[in-house]
Amino acid sequence: MALNQQDILRRIKATLPAGWFGENTPILDSVLNALAAGWVGLLGLLDYVTMQTRIATAFNGWLDLVATDFFGCRVQRRLQEPDASFRQRISAELLRDRCTRAAIYDTLLELSGRPPVIFEPTNPQDTGCYSALDSTEAGCFGYCISGGWGSLDLPFQAFVTAYRPALSGIAMINGWDGSIGGFGAGLSSYASANTNSSWADDAEIYETTAHTAAACSIIWMSIQP
Repeated sequence: MALNQQDILRRIKATLPAGWFGENTPILDSVLNALAAGWVGLLGLLDYVTMQTRIATAFNGWLDLVATDFFGCRVQRRLQEPDASFRQRISAELLRDRCTRAAIYDTLLELSGRPPVIFEPTNPQDTGCYSALDSTEAGCFGYCISGGWGSLDLPFQAFVTAYRPALSGIAMINGWDGSIGGFGAGLSSYASANTNSSWADDAEIYETTAHTAAACSIIWMSIQP
């Protein structure tokens, strides 16, 4: 239970010997209230410091300090990103799976909200093979349908197609060919949708994928709209 100034004042007065002061003690109360105010400030500071020692309760610039402590400059707060979202990304990055195809898939899905396409030229499940009657993909393998040319000359390599986040635009801003704004009038403005989004940009997608893939592998990346 949090203590306020009156609680601390009452506790201090309770330690004084009985009979030393009367019932009405305005001067004594003023002196003790000054002490109580100081203790309230110290307790508040202690509560604040305690919250910043855990990722689950840290906030504001302390979360940025936590990210720097664990990841250096690799994981940073995105533009206009609130504490809740940033805290979730820090926790996810601490426990993220690495070095597997599934880890790369999950990472890119988390970064952009859109599932990537991963093709390994040495994986028959991606390339398809002659005389195979079934497929793990939607539909059967075939030219211009699904699958691809495989090659054992490209071991430990994958071709990954990631997609940029689908942005919803900026509210209350007129778009091209709109009728509610123009130069110097109405709801018009030069702006970029990226300034209103907390999704990952291309640089973060590349860098996070590089830190997720196995050190002995080669990832050929393509980021599409």
